[in-house]
Amino acid sequence: MRSFLLVLLVACGSKQEPAPQPTPAPASGSAQPTVMTKEECEAKGARVNASIGGGSQIHCNDDELDLGPVRIGIEGGWCCQLKK
Repeated sequence: MRSFLLVLLVACGSKQEPAPQPTPAPASGSAQPTVMTKEECEAKGARVNASIGGGSQIHCNDDELDLGPVRIGIEGGWCCQLKK
């Protein structure tokens, strides 16, 4: 019984968070868009639409273009520009 508890304590007590990995730059032709900052989005004359979470696939309104993801908050957001 003691050896079981020792194994259980060692297994549970040794959990460590992995070190954050740098995000690699997307390769040419990659399907992964570049994540921009709020300031980069606004510099394009667009607005930031914060994600509502829950895996929602709606990023921008029907009259807007989706320019890509924006790094904000926990869920992130999308850069949305009015269609011309």
